[in-house]
Amino acid sequence: MSREQSCERERAGRARSALPNLRPLPLAADAERGSPHRSILRRTVSGALISTVLGPIGGCGGVLAGHWRIEKAVPHREVFCIDNADFRSDGSYAADVTLDGKSSRQEGAYEFNGFQLTLRPRAGGQRRYNATLKMNTLEVIDGERHVVLIKSKKPG
Repeated sequence: MSREQSCERERAGRARSALPNLRPLPLAADAERGSPHRSILRRTVSGALISTVLGPIGGCGGVLAGHWRIEKAVPHREVFCIDNADFRSDGSYAADVTLDGKSSRQEGAYEFNGFQLTLRPRAGGQRRYNATLKMNTLEVIDGERHVVLIKSKKPG
């Protein structure tokens, strides 16, 4: 052994003795081999994903709270439209709704679960739409018809 290798070994030994209580952290590879850290790692990753994906949805009703205005309607707003919508955190709403050429101001209750928007007007009935919320954009889909709403700071 050369003098250089001997010095290197001595330095490594001193470093190990100065920190005797340190253990290596478990690696992702340990989780795949069935180590006891597997369940901890899995729960941590699962919890992070759930809070990231579902966190913004939360109770879901409050996430839509505010005033929404139409940005786009397909095929056009005379066939299907939701505009000037006020969704409240108590689960109530008021909106100008057009279905098959008939427009009216509706008020009632709503539910949003992150994937579907259900409107229950006080006048009766219920309409369920597929819905996607991305930041301040809400897309409401009724078959081939859809409307894109943008959250406004204030009505008007």
